[in-house]
Amino acid sequence: MSTLFDLIKEYALIGYFKILPFVHKTTPDAWNHGDKGDVVLIPGLHETAFSLLKVGNVLNVLGYRIHTIPDFSSIAPVQKIHERLENVVKSLDGEEIILVSHSKGGVVARYFLTQSPLADRVKSAVTISAPHHGSLFGKLQYHNLHELDHNSEVLMTINDSPDHAKKIINIYPRLDNHVLPNRNLLLDGAKNIEIDIVGHTRILASDKLFDELIRVLK
Repeated sequence: MSTLFDLIKEYALIGYFKILPFVHKTTPDAWNHGDKGDVVLIPGLHETAFSLLKVGNVLNVLGYRIHTIPDFSSIAPVQKIHERLENVVKSLDGEEIILVSHSKGGVVARYFLTQSPLADRVKSAVTISAPHHGSLFGKLQYHNLHELDHNSEVLMTINDSPDHAKKIINIYPRLDNHVLPNRNLLLDGAKNIEIDIVGHTRILASDKLFDELIRVLK
């Protein structure tokens, strides 16, 4: 029964995240300031930067400047989002760039690390609830979900280049309702960290996640 209640809270949170862009027109001004380095946020499918608002705030308090991807469209092909991510990385002067992503955003981050000539400028990447080996939902043929099928060209391309995984801190929930089967959350060569929480999206509002981010990025 507790798992059912957790999933109800999961989908309530997804609904809440969809309202946030209408409440917050811009990201916090504080995100422009920090002396520890630069973090680029990469949201997942059907998400905006405001889905990662609490994550960004936690990292900003640690001293990181927080950046988002202009004209971001979560349903765009991975290649298109990757191109816009490249433009953000090009615009940054710092040498301590960290990519922090959720869900499909983790696939975009890994595509960048394996395909971009700017990959060496990224110190590390944090992926949260990422379908590293796809999801059954990738069988659906809309909003470019096919790119998240385990046999998609995108996933085969990035998984054929395993060396990049050593840069990745891979965080995922105990039970993920969107990355199915859950074993597809694991990434060989990365630092894999399981959070004791139920919910693909609910993890983004979890103090357990924030504590882990502080531990690995402080």
